[in-house]
Amino acid sequence: MGSGYSHLTMAMEIIQIIEDEPEHAKLLDMALRKARYRTNVAHDGRLGLDDVKRLRPALVLLDVMLPEMDGHEVCRRLRADSQTRNTPVIMISALGTEEHRIAGLALGVDDYIAKPFSPAEVVARVGAVLRRGRPAGNTQEYMDGKLVLEDSRFIV
Repeated sequence: MGSGYSHLTMAMEIIQIIEDEPEHAKLLDMALRKARYRTNVAHDGRLGLDDVKRLRPALVLLDVMLPEMDGHEVCRRLRADSQTRNTPVIMISALGTEEHRIAGLALGVDDYIAKPFSPAEVVARVGAVLRRGRPAGNTQEYMDGKLVLEDSRFIV
């Protein structure tokens, strides 16, 4: 079969990167684009929060130590807002102790990645979090030229 629907869906999903270190932001951006996600990058917490509210991304990659507003406050505000409450968040931080990871998870993040990170692992974790967030029985479509198979509804 040709390129599947999952590739088309993935290509439409926006991942918001909120990271103030230009090299890390660039590395994340390149890895996610290579995996066929669309991305948006903000270099401080306040702009990142505004971007999330405006763009409604599928997921947020959030650094902790940010100018203007730190990642913990960004996460608190995302979780307090009914329109962004369920947006998945993966926190990425140089603060990788067990205490920091637990604090992030207590704030409501869906995953926590310590720096230095592997871009491939970040992409894999993004995919895993997005898969977990999809409703059960999500229709998986396969396209091959003129034929479309929707396996959860048994439609060809």
